[in-house]
Amino acid sequence: MNITTLICSNQSYDILKLEYGRLGVTPGKCASHLTDLAGIDWVNLGKGMGVQSVKVTTAEELDRELGKALHEQGPHLIQMMI
Repeated sequence: MNITTLICSNQSYDILKLEYGRLGVTPGKCASHLTDLAGIDWVNLGKGMGVQSVKVTTAEELDRELGKALHEQGPHLIQMMI
């Protein structure tokens, strides 16, 4: 299928950090690990499932890769680093 998935990757589960802050709680070591998503390699996960996958860090790269994805057949994954 011609589906392009865009992942906004800040490598963190910030909503949990926000909720900890609202509660006035400082998370411990174990809880802090729950908010760290830096270990997830979205590009390799996509490639492992047969999806053309790339990581972009600039608007120019996103423009180029999104243009390619929209003109090529098959699924695509673009990890946008924010």
